Amino acid sequence: MKTKITSLRYKIIFLILVISGVLSSCQKREQNNPFDPECPKEIWTPTNFQATLEGNTVKLTWSQLVNNISGFKLTRKVDSGTDSSLPRQAKEANQLTDNTLIGGKVHIYSLVAYAGNNESNTITCQITPTLPATITTSSPTFITTTTVISGGTITTDGGAIISERGVCWATTTAPTIASSKLIIGTGTGSFSNTVTGLLPATLYYFRAYAINGQGTAYGNEVNFRTTTGSHNL
Repeated sequence: MKTKITSLRYKIIFLILVISGVLSSCQKREQNNPFDPECPKEIWTPTNFQATLEGNTVKLTWSQLVNNISGFKLTRKVDSGTDSSLPRQAKEANQLTDNTLIGGKVHIYSLVAYAGNNESNTITCQITPTLPATITTSSPTFITTTTVISGGTITTDGGAIISERGVCWATTTAPTIASSKLIIGTGTGSFSNTVTGLLPATLYYFRAYAINGQGTAYGNEVNFRTTTGSHNL
């Protein structure tokens, strides 16, 4: 009888140990599960968050080793402004392109992974993009047989100094600075000057241009025909 009791005790102890091991294993698994509020945030916080300027857009990239999550939330703040939400990304995502930029302003991006109602730690990166200038071409005035007054307006410098501005023209569409051009100063604002040396009774295409560290930006195209006489239009 004593032997049976001892054997039963051993069986009970063994069963308790097995149950304890299972519970401990489950608890450990839950603690490594981002959907569990007790899961340490640093375990599933994204890494390598970077912002890179590509043309007129910013490419955001990151790494995430834990795929047991719902997805990612991103926000953007420009200078000292307020945070604005960017589109949420699926858990498989590792990049996002932002094409709503303001040249010369600090863009601060924040990223968190989320799992249900739980969120990881927040990581941030920032970049100050430079963009081509924003420019429009003015309507031509005082058209004669060989001259015209032309110019434009630069509303934003794109975050970089305007080192050259002016107008360019040709007898074909989409003139560039590789065609004929007239330099009319530097900086932003409105500008104009008299273009000379045109041919009488000829159709010309004009565009204002502005050069900064991002390259050459062109305004809208305008066209006109020089006169056959000496009178002005």
